[in-house]
Amino acid sequence: MKIKLLCLVVFISTLSCETKNPDLTITGEISGLKKGKLYLQKVKDSAIINIDSLELYNTNQFQFDVQLNHPEVMYLQLEKDTLERADNFIAFFADKGHLNVNAELDAFMYAKIKADYKNQQQFQEYSQNIKRFGDQKLELIKAELEARKANNQNRLDSINQAYNKMSTRRYLYAINFAMNHPDLEVSPYVILNQAQYINTKYLDSVYQSFDKSIQKSYYGQELNNLVTQRHSN
Repeated sequence: MKIKLLCLVVFISTLSCETKNPDLTITGEISGLKKGKLYLQKVKDSAIINIDSLELYNTNQFQFDVQLNHPEVMYLQLEKDTLERADNFIAFFADKGHLNVNAELDAFMYAKIKADYKNQQQFQEYSQNIKRFGDQKLELIKAELEARKANNQNRLDSINQAYNKMSTRRYLYAINFAMNHPDLEVSPYVILNQAQYINTKYLDSVYQSFDKSIQKSYYGQELNNLVTQRHSN
């Protein structure tokens, strides 16, 4: 009897040792939701894949417990029969800690997100500012269409100059943002996000400004690979 009891204690102890606490806990609420499916996603090999999902029925609250290989951008995508728009996802920066999402069914992508770690806090600031540049781009595209319709070449030239200035401000903002946060994994992600607009020399300079740990991070290595590839071409 004592042997059986000892074996049981050892078995339970083994299970408790194997149970890992999550690196990241995501909690949240989707106001107005009665039934749906929520996916936790990330990018792998240039494709978005599902890494977890929850069926929500008669509840609008959810929780994901996540084990992380490294800090990275992830997504929450809501699948709902009556929600057939492209704005049913949320991007966030996953890192060790806690993330809370407060969303509304009809405005899911505008959810209020709070995190107790810096990568998401800075990612949120970056995303808000980049959205302003995106809004300006849409306004310029609308103005360009109207100018083409009116066959107004002077107006087209003016719009083109404004677009070039806006693009320059956007990538300079990204460079400045990244160099102001050399100790955060979000910084090389920001540069990769704008890399198509940035000269290789500047990419390399920003990479060299990062802390060694950030250079060796997931996005830091991706940035280094991009710089190496450009130099070899």
